[in-house]
Amino acid sequence: MPEVLDPEAAVRSPSKSSRHKYVFKYLELNKVCPMGRMMPTEIYDVEEFVKLSERALACRVKRLKDMVKLKLRTPRMLYSIKLEAAKAEEVLKRIKCEVREV
Repeated sequence: MPEVLDPEAAVRSPSKSSRHKYVFKYLELNKVCPMGRMMPTEIYDVEEFVKLSERALACRVKRLKDMVKLKLRTPRMLYSIKLEAAKAEEVLKRIKCEVREV
């Protein structure tokens, strides 16, 4: 399990460059991006993805050569799932939010 760093310790750091390194290490370990949102998370369970779509703002669909990537944007997180084209069409029928093709 990664160590959890204290963001307040960055203030006690003596130099500006080491303070920046410490803050970015904290953000990386705790999966937080500098903008305040969490880093994207990949989901592997279709049922969980459909359940998350209930509170999502939108679902973006990116069609690649041999698969389809579905991305759910919730107020705090971005969730994604990679599926085969046929399976993705079934899931898109069950999604409960706005669907946007990318």
